[in-house]
Amino acid sequence: MRQAIHEARARASIDSDTDLALRAGIHYDTLMNWYSGTTTPRPAAVRKVAEVLDVPYGDLLAAYDGRPAAAIPLEQAVAELIVEIRSAVVDERRARAELMRAIAASIAVAISTPPAPEGEPAHNGHGR
Repeated sequence: MRQAIHEARARASIDSDTDLALRAGIHYDTLMNWYSGTTTPRPAAVRKVAEVLDVPYGDLLAAYDGRPAAAIPLEQAVAELIVEIRSAVVDERRARAELMRAIAASIAVAISTPPAPEGEPAHNGHGR
């Protein structure tokens, strides 16, 4: 169960078991006891964790029982992939726009800086 929760936690961008416990409204010690096998998870607590992680409740129970999780339906897998691709495209466009702004700013500084007279070092715009 620990591995299943940690993998789902990483996908949900939750940094720690402490943060997960807070979001799910359960005690951190409860999670640690599940991981160590000291206690048996209560269904209501597992459901809370599953909701926070956005994973099927049955998948966490299967992980606790040592069974494989149910396969994700193809439609859901494709939909998730499309969301990831769109996000990557948006991130790439944003990065290109920022690069173009930086280049334009560098060119503007270069154009506005007068050339140094012969024999003197070029002024770099940082004083002195």
